[in-house]
Amino acid sequence: MAVFIDETEALRYMGYRMAPDAHALSALRAQISEISPRLEPKAVYRAFEIERVEGGIALRGSAVWLKGQNIAALLEGCGRAVLLAVTLGPEADAILRRAQVRDLFTALAADACLTAAVERAADELEEEIRREFAPCALTMRFSPGYGDLPLETQRELLAALNAYRRIGVSLGESLLVTPQKSVSAIIGIGGREGREGERGCGSCAARDCAYRRGNQP
Repeated sequence: MAVFIDETEALRYMGYRMAPDAHALSALRAQISEISPRLEPKAVYRAFEIERVEGGIALRGSAVWLKGQNIAALLEGCGRAVLLAVTLGPEADAILRRAQVRDLFTALAADACLTAAVERAADELEEEIRREFAPCALTMRFSPGYGDLPLETQRELLAALNAYRRIGVSLGESLLVTPQKSVSAIIGIGGREGREGERGCGSCAARDCAYRRGNQP
């Protein structure tokens, strides 16, 4: 079954803020057709009880320690948090390497397609989590490296999920994830009424993100 790759999202990851030219659109659509049937996303998630302690937030039964004002604000009022990881697997890395050999523009289009695909897979996993924990409200998805949440948090997050054994995702000494097209994140469960609306770029503290929706020049 082919993985859906949103053309508009892929164009955004390519850096287009307005309508692309015919060459760019043709190259992108060719990559979508070529890549989509070859992807098999894998995912894992697990819920933990939140324990608020001096200096941060601990997740009971794990070594995960969440530091920073942004994650504290996100999880305000939440009793639990879900850790998740999603990957397109090593095939996505192979696709990108082959595209890089062809030419720079093809590589750019392939990278954008793969990024859109892994984010879509993460969105679908989030919806699965939302259904499982209904009627509890869920926060937006928040990843290590967003705002002031240290990127190093990803190491403990992946370990808590046993992500390498379960879906083949690992983290190197330089904090680069393998396979490249993988996403890890935290979602709060519960919290104050109306929290369900606090999702997406508008509620993220990373205001200078190049991919931020509505942050176009």
